[in-house]
Amino acid sequence: MDPYDFAVDNYDNYWNLFGIWPRAVQNAAGFHLDGAVTRYRTWSQAYDTLAAGGRVVMSVGPPLYTGHLMMLAGFDGQGDPLVHDPARQNGEGYEFSKSAISQSWFTKGGVGYTFFPDETLVAVDDQERNIRPDQLALHQNFPNPFNPSTTVSFSLPSNTHIRLGLYDLTGRQVAELINGNLPAENHQLVWNAENQASGVYLIRLESGSETQMKRMTLLK
Repeated sequence: MDPYDFAVDNYDNYWNLFGIWPRAVQNAAGFHLDGAVTRYRTWSQAYDTLAAGGRVVMSVGPPLYTGHLMMLAGFDGQGDPLVHDPARQNGEGYEFSKSAISQSWFTKGGVGYTFFPDETLVAVDDQERNIRPDQLALHQNFPNPFNPSTTVSFSLPSNTHIRLGLYDLTGRQVAELINGNLPAENHQLVWNAENQASGVYLIRLESGSETQMKRMTLLK
């Protein structure tokens, strides 16, 4: 799209400024970029996001910077963070000590801008519902991002016992949607997240020894 039009769309009327990150993340969601403003409390949360294929832009402060954005790239063998730091020469994969960056990030509030690569959204229509699936499949929720409800769909090739649960990035279960036997067909249900906080959640489908997971983003 036209860069000028995109910049105008990102204008924040409250602050009368361009480039306000929460507004930019919100606007990007309108173009199907799976992103959210997230508060991280521990390194394990950030590690789980990277392991799930996400990217974390950290908003850091003193003692490293008065205010700055860096992208978390990973961790070295000793567990120290590797970041892409645009303020440093040769700043790609720059290594910081965990204590220094912890103070600069978590003390400031642990705010991160979390993004995931775009995925194809799949919704099951009435015609597809009548076609018996040939394999177990958990489809991407739709819409995604969502507020406050989203449709979850999955396919079962045989009558089986399943568990369908929702988890935050710490691994804590926030909801159990199904725990029981279902027939072989395409299934849909709606999850209302009105009482949940904004952020990235994982939906996990378990059937026998097989497990499938998808990411979903709640934006309020």
